[in-house]
Amino acid sequence: MRKGSETCGTVTWVRGFAAETGPVQTEDARVRMQNVDVERMFASGKKAQKTFLDNLLKVEPYAPSQERKENALPMRVIHVNRTCKVTKGGGNFRFAALVVVGNKKGGAGFGSGKGNEVPIAIEKAYAKAAKNLYQFDLYRAHTIFRRSDASYCKTKAVLMPAPLGTGIVANETIACICELAGIKDLRAKIVGSHHPHNTVKAVFKALENIEHPEIVARRRGLVAIEQMDF
Repeated sequence: MRKGSETCGTVTWVRGFAAETGPVQTEDARVRMQNVDVERMFASGKKAQKTFLDNLLKVEPYAPSQERKENALPMRVIHVNRTCKVTKGGGNFRFAALVVVGNKKGGAGFGSGKGNEVPIAIEKAYAKAAKNLYQFDLYRAHTIFRRSDASYCKTKAVLMPAPLGTGIVANETIACICELAGIKDLRAKIVGSHHPHNTVKAVFKALENIEHPEIVARRRGLVAIEQMDF
């Protein structure tokens, strides 16, 4: 990387770090990635890579490409990882993307995909996520019924209901999942590893463990009575 600054597409490179020159106006992330020198981007430090990918894919929800149907599910990119296989002719770059989709009405899913380019990996991950949908029971269409804890590997997710108007008090990954699932009020925290794949799986496991009180009461031969007013 040469010292100083040089312009590459919509990104200005300053001493190996990427900084946006202005708001990205393209409608598809595929077009944005075509304007970026990927090899030069990943020649910078790890922190610069993470910052650039976050700005590129997380600033706004990923726009569906024209190949998808008009009723495509909203999607958010959670994480993009890069691998490089060094060969005699040079390095072969591949990307792995983790995405979450949802209908904002209690349904959400996640999936991962790999490809030689970031848009290809995202498209594959979206196709898997759309086929891996979960339906969650919501309390008055804004929060969950009860506290739920779930663990996946070294990650533990703790989800707690919240009164109306509280909002999402959690990290960005949980906030994306709640936004797409239609959960508007929630308190949550992650204990242990914050690996994005483990976090997503732990949160989905915790949400899946929550059953509607009427279903539990019917199974036990009881009557469900509401005690808290959220």
